Order: sequence, then structure tokens, then C-alpha cells
Amino acid sequence: GNLVCVARHGKVDGRLTCVYHNWTYDLQGNLASVAFAKGLGKKGGMPDDFDLARHGMQRLRVDRFCGLIFGSFDDEIAPFTDYIGAEMAENMERVLGRGMKILGTFSQHMPNNWKLYMENVRDSYHASLLHLFFVTFRINRLSMEGGIKLSDRGWHHISYSIAATDKEEEQYDSSKLRAVKDEYKLDDPSLTRSWPEYPCGTTLAIQSLYPNFVLQQTLNSIALRLCVPKGPDECELLWWVLGADDDTEDQQGMRVKQSNLIGPGGLISMEDGIIGGWVQRGIKGDKDKTSLVEMGGRDVAPSKESRATEVSIRGFWAGYRDLMGV
Repeated sequence: GNLVCVARHGKVDGRLTCVYHNWTYDLQGNLASVAFAKGLGKKGGMPDDFDLARHGMQRLRVDRFCGLIFGSFDDEIAPFTDYIGAEMAENMERVLGRGMKILGTFSQHMPNNWKLYMENVRDSYHASLLHLFFVTFRINRLSMEGGIKLSDRGWHHISYSIAATDKEEEQYDSSKLRAVKDEYKLDDPSLTRSWPEYPCGTTLAIQSLYPNFVLQQTLNSIALRLCVPKGPDECELLWWVLGADDDTEDQQGMRVKQSNLIGPGGLISMEDGIIGGWVQRGIKGDKDKTSLVEMGGRDVAPSKESRATEVSIRGFWAGYRDLMGV
């Protein structure tokens, strides 16, 4: 095998060619031609019974939803909406169920196993402890109304909050939590300027689909994330920042400005980019040890009234263990 297409995006002329031996494929993955298949000067070449039809590319099962294409190597996997369930599909339609466009992209390397990042995405407990910007500027606090939604088997999750419902809980006393810096101010307050985009009032929603896809809504910042494993000790995180086709110029400007909160150097997301590497270093000599994920209980069930829980992490590992047979 070899990589036939190495470009992440672009257009092709109807053929894909392997640069190694010039085997050429059509866009359905069928082998169309082989260089020197008949040999040279009646010498060499492929055997007479060589059949192009038997040597096409490995095909993925694909499905489309909300303008996105999802693929799997499992021929027997359920249709996409059945795989994620109605509640997960509903949130995707809430955020993406309209004409969307790409405003920009990020990519970053992280020195940790991909599963540590996907744990981080599902960890609603850490969000207002690690992220100073979230808490100090009241974008996301556990004292806001919100909860955790899980798919039937717990593999997929949504963590959401509604900023207008913040109860000013005393647990967010700046003398008690590192992330609370009440004395901090923004030189440019327009960085967090937003508009009420959704009738439900949701101002933050992080959705993960097992194994490695994330849909993010932070204020009006909408992004897709894909975590790509690069071996046991590293991964790559790809971001697509989105806007709506019918955005006004002012609304698109707010989305672009809010993109400073996310990505490799984002005022919120930069901490997630480093914490996984620290965990990876911390567990290097502890392969025979286990982690404790009992915040909020030990079960895998939706948490309708609290995000001080690790239930969605437990759901992730339940899915991993099920698929890996451990």
C-alpha cells in the first residue's frame, strides 16, 4: 500500500495516480490502469490473468449529514443518524442545519495519545478550573444551567450551558480557584461581543462523536474538530471554523473575532493543547496503574442538572473497551 492522495483539499481531473508505480484509479477507487502492464518489448509486465477489477482501493462506507461526509472502514456499521442517535443528530441540526461556509482553518500537533484529547473534550468538570478565560469573563461556569446529554450507549456526548442563568455561586470566589481573576479586564471588550443565535439560549455546547469528531459552539464561534492519531504518543488536531451563509457582515465579524478564543493559540483552547502532553509525561512510568474517573458517580447515564461530572469520559471508555474487547 501507499498514500495515493496526500492533499487535504483541492480538485482532481477524474483520476488519482500513485506516484510510486503509476497505478491510476478513478474517483470510485477502481483501478483504471497500470504502467507497463504489458511489459516492454514483449518482456515483463503483469500476468495474463491480472484483473484490474480485483485490485481497486479499499472502500469506506460513507454517509452525509448536515453537509458533512462521515466515513468508516466498517461495512456493517449502522447508518450515521442511527449510529449517533436522535438527540445527537438534533444538536447537529441545531448548529449546522443551514447553509454553512468555512471561514478559516487551524491545525496543531499535540504530544499526547489521541484518547487523552478526546477525554479532555468530554471533561466538563475541568472547563471552569483550567480555563481562566472561560470563568473570569463568564462564558462558561458550572453555576450556569446546563447538563450532559449522552447517546444510548454513552459513546457520544453533549455538554452545554446557558450563560444568562449564572447563579453567582460562592464556589467561584477568586480566593479559592486559580482560574478566577476578577481583576482581569479586556482592553477590547468586543472580543466577547455576541448575539442570541439560538432560541434555546445555549451559549456553549461541546459535542463529541465517537471516536474522534467534535462540534463546538462557543458563543457564536462554530467549529469542527478532528483528532487524528499519529502513533501512541502524539496526535494532530484539525479545526474548521464555520459561519452561516446568511450571516450579516457584523455577525461574520463577530464569529471571526471570537475565533481568537479557539485553536492552538486560542485564549481558551491553548490550555487544552498543552495539558494532554503533561498528562502523557505524568503517566509514562505508570503503565500498570489506572485513572480515577468517579466525579459524578460511577455510572454512564445523562447528567441533566450538573456538569460537575466525568460521566461522558466513562461513556468514552465504555465504548473503547467494548470495541477493543477488553
